[in-house]
Amino acid sequence: MLLVLAAGHAHAARLHVVVEREGRDVTIAADTWIGADAPTAWRVLTDYERYVDFVPGLRESRVLHRHDGHVTVVQSGDVSWLLLHWPLDAVYEIDESPVSGLRSRGTAARAVLDSVYALIPEAGGVHLRYRGTLRARDEFLGAFERMAGTHAVARELSALVDEIERQDGRSRERPGPAPAP
Repeated sequence: MLLVLAAGHAHAARLHVVVEREGRDVTIAADTWIGADAPTAWRVLTDYERYVDFVPGLRESRVLHRHDGHVTVVQSGDVSWLLLHWPLDAVYEIDESPVSGLRSRGTAARAVLDSVYALIPEAGGVHLRYRGTLRARDEFLGAFERMAGTHAVARELSALVDEIERQDGRSRERPGPAPAP
């Protein structure tokens, strides 16, 4: 199964998300250019407690522990897809590599999400590259739950990108090539 998703925010047109299913695993690849500098992108990406201010459906995001680039975050909220909703509680173990990116493992009752976020500085902004694997903890993670989980990841990424650009305050247009002399 190969699926390209569009997230439901202003940034969706520029957030390219590709989803592939391999057995019980779903891999998610997302790429986008962000009209912001790398320090702003890093600050928003790692301000986990503020996620509740801009990620739809997230009720709590709390840092439990932070030491030497390792962070433990607990999040709770609602996952929804189409007309269906259910609560989701997850604990994330995150290893940060300032300002270039982070790796995280989110553990919930029925699934594990391993993610890598890379921030790559480019002219006029930063490229965000996301790679994640949503893995069923048991064989009962059905197609609906995989799609809802995938939709939730795309929605969070889109909200994150929108918040980075909002905090940076720059134009959202990617600069074109320099004019010829």
